[in-house]
Amino acid sequence: VYFKYVSPTCYLFIHGGGWVAGDKSDWYRLDNVICGKGYSYAAMNYRLSNETDWKGMDSDVGLCISKLKSLGIKKVVLVGASAGSTIALVHGLKGYDVISLATVSRTDTLLCDNLYPYAKKYGNVNLWDSTYSNLTLVHGDMDYITDIEQSRVMAQKGHKLHIMHGKGHVLTEAEIYELFEFLIK
Repeated sequence: VYFKYVSPTCYLFIHGGGWVAGDKSDWYRLDNVICGKGYSYAAMNYRLSNETDWKGMDSDVGLCISKLKSLGIKKVVLVGASAGSTIALVHGLKGYDVISLATVSRTDTLLCDNLYPYAKKYGNVNLWDSTYSNLTLVHGDMDYITDIEQSRVMAQKGHKLHIMHGKGHVLTEAEIYELFEFLIK
């Protein structure tokens, strides 16, 4: 885990990568934004789908949170993008606040054809009818990897949805900075 302590509330970032790739370093440059807002920052890796399924990835998040709590963290907000959003959403069912970018709330529908084989390795997950204490969804309306309908269905349950007009699956670094300046007060 990569960690910077500022306060007992921590934003934990979970990378994307289709459950087969990615790294916590994808998020490193956000530490200044989060810490500048007065919160602690952490980014984690998880075992990929060649080593485990969604239950193992969820367990990895739990181990990371336990480590953060041993370092003085009292509240954790999960932030996931793409495949990391699924992992964050699964763990969020245990009462954590979640910020989900390019949401994958179902692994059996509304994904690009190239992602289905990886989703199959991850395992079948359907979170459309799940309840969360505090869920914020962020999705580009030009996302061709995970259909925005995934987020819209979740938003119908009363969750906040921020549509990034004209944006695709991956936001630029500047767009991510701007987004978190807006999302985190």
